[in-house]
Amino acid sequence: MIMFTVPLIPVPKGRPKASAFGGHARVYTPAKTAQAEREFVSFANEHAPSEPIASAVIVRLRFVLPVPASKPAWWKAAALAGRIAPRGPKDIDNLAKLVLDALNRSGRYWLDDAQVSTISAQKCYGACPATHVEIETVAEPRTKAEWRAPTSKPRSS
Repeated sequence: MIMFTVPLIPVPKGRPKASAFGGHARVYTPAKTAQAEREFVSFANEHAPSEPIASAVIVRLRFVLPVPASKPAWWKAAALAGRIAPRGPKDIDNLAKLVLDALNRSGRYWLDDAQVSTISAQKCYGACPATHVEIETVAEPRTKAEWRAPTSKPRSS
């Protein structure tokens, strides 16, 4: 299992931008998203496996967000104690998308992001904003017998 923490404020993946030039449309990644992906990979690369993973993977993500400075002290204390969950503008799916795209573009974690079979993601508040990442390989069956589903025993009443 690969586990690491990227000590940066989590950034959601921005929507692709489009522009027209000379009658042709061009779609590109926003500069803020591209920069966030580069920064994420710069921290993550030191934890990359020696070779990209070839099997299916399970990815678990925990996004620790900073407590908003505009909130009163009682609210901040409750958020840091885990009694208030983030529900602000940072969509969890866009936070996960940035991480998965960054790791995929690095080319060091897996061969293709289609190998990600399960994603688990959580947002919470914390004193030290960061993204905690766990990547677990999935053992794939090698023989025909291993491919068969286990037989279930009848229920006893």
